[in-house]
Amino acid sequence: MGRRVVTLSGVEVCAREKIALIVFFLFPLFSFSQSNREKFKTLSKAEKRWVIFHPFIAKKAMNYTEQVLHVCDSLKKDSALDGDGNGGHLDAFRHSYWMALLSQHINPKKAYKLSLAHEKGNKEAFKKKKIEDGAVPDSMSCVMDIINNQLGIQIGLANRQSKTPMTDLELITFVKQKIIKGEMRILLKDENKNFLTCEGGEINLKNYNGKWCIPKCLVKSNVKGE
Repeated sequence: MGRRVVTLSGVEVCAREKIALIVFFLFPLFSFSQSNREKFKTLSKAEKRWVIFHPFIAKKAMNYTEQVLHVCDSLKKDSALDGDGNGGHLDAFRHSYWMALLSQHINPKKAYKLSLAHEKGNKEAFKKKKIEDGAVPDSMSCVMDIINNQLGIQIGLANRQSKTPMTDLELITFVKQKIIKGEMRILLKDENKNFLTCEGGEINLKNYNGKWCIPKCLVKSNVKGE
């Protein structure tokens, strides 16, 4: 009896070989600590796929992501930033620094794919009405994230190619300066943290319950609403 042949990513392998490949790719995941396995369960489907297809750098990426979250916590009371993690400076910092740090320490293309997986996860969260950073994701919030992710990748890639690359601490300061100078993107809000349209009108989020498209206004990170 001949071996049963299946196709895996365009390559023909027998069923036994396919099982071996799956075990090989998933082994680094199961070698994670219990806490990391629990974190894996909280990821979106898109992010889980990224981990499975990038098993040997997933743990490193997870560690750097934890570093980013720790840094963001330390910046909540930084007077140079507005401390706003939902559409504000801290939100812009989190995404741009995350991608800058990852692009410096892992393959930038893989970092970019992780950023895309994260945004796909935001769409999944919206459909399930899950909270991220204090709010349900929406279209303009994702546009903001994508732009800041891409700017972060550019910073990380330039730093990676530099003859005198910045340290992680210097990178934090550099990204902060980019935000202060208006080179990142945030969502326009008034002094009470209410979202505004580009015409300056206050957005009543109750009127957009369950809607993906909300008329939030994307602006440079040094613009302030009134």
